[in-house]
Amino acid sequence: VVYFNPEVLRHKKLPNLDPQAVKDAFKNENLIVIQDSSDLEKYLKDAPDKYEVILLMSSGNFDGINWSEIFN
Repeated sequence: VVYFNPEVLRHKKLPNLDPQAVKDAFKNENLIVIQDSSDLEKYLKDAPDKYEVILLMSSGNFDGINWSEIFN
């Protein structure tokens, strides 16, 4: 899963990212590209039952997601 916030990109004066371009860059059509923190939160709430390890990397705060609500 790749998450980015288009508003943050605009604020940093970076070009917008097209989700398909992100998939192409990773050479993975199965990659999930998420651009809204509520969608990321929903995805992660369902994920702990599916995965033993989830690695989150960010240069920010994932738009204020409350991690204690996701990972008890």
